[in-house]
Amino acid sequence: MKKYFTLIELLIAIAMIAILASMLLPALNKARDRAAQTACLGNLRQLSVMVLQYADQSNGHAPTNEPSKSGGQWYGMNYLNKLEKGGLLNLGIGYSKGKWEAANYYRCGFVRCTKSPLYLTDTRVIEENTYHSSTYCINDAVAGNMAKVPGIEKYNKLSNIPKPSRWLLLAERNKNDGHYFRYTTNFGGSYTPYYPHGNGIGMFSFTDGHIRSISYAQFQRELKNKEIFKYE
Repeated sequence: MKKYFTLIELLIAIAMIAILASMLLPALNKARDRAAQTACLGNLRQLSVMVLQYADQSNGHAPTNEPSKSGGQWYGMNYLNKLEKGGLLNLGIGYSKGKWEAANYYRCGFVRCTKSPLYLTDTRVIEENTYHSSTYCINDAVAGNMAKVPGIEKYNKLSNIPKPSRWLLLAERNKNDGHYFRYTTNFGGSYTPYYPHGNGIGMFSFTDGHIRSISYAQFQRELKNKEIFKYE
C-alpha cells in the first residue's frame, strides 16, 4: 500500500489549491468591498440624521464650518464640532481653542471610513492617543460657504433648499484640510467628493435624509441631467 505522495502529486495538489485561491480571492475582495460600503453607508446615515436633528434644534440651520481667527478653516470649528457641542455626537476629544487638533482628529469610529486613504494617512497622536481624521465632509452650501461662492449663504437654512431629494448633504472627503465639499468642480480638485470604493464608488447623503452610493461617472451624468441639483 502506497504511504507517501510523489513529487508530481504534490505539485498537482499545490497547483489546484493555487487555482482555487485565485478563483475565490476576487469574490472575497468583492465581499469585503460590499461590507465596507455597507458600513460607510451606515456611518453617513447616522451623521446625516444628526445634521438634520441639529437643524431641527437650530431654527432650521445646518451646523456650519467656521474659520479660526487667523482665517484657516482647518483650525476653526467644523460641523462635527457643532454636532458635539449640540449634544448629538461624542468625538472622543473635547474642542477648545487651546487644543485645535480637536477640530480635525477624533476617536469616534463612525466619523471615518476604513476604505478611505485618509483613515490611514491623516492621523495625529494627542496626549499619547492616536486620533483619526474624519473621512466625511458636508456640502459647503449648507455649512457656512467657506469657499465664498456668491449667493449660496441662504441654503444654510435647510428649508430654503429646493428639491431636497436631489440636494447633497454629506460626501466622502478628498482633502486632509477642511470639512466641506463643492460638488460642481472636477474630480481630483480641491474640496471635491471622493470615491474610495471599488469601481470608483462614493457614498453620499441627501438633505431629505436618503443615502446612496454613486460612481464618479454616474455622479457627473446626474449633475449634467440635473438629477442632482446644481447650485452654481
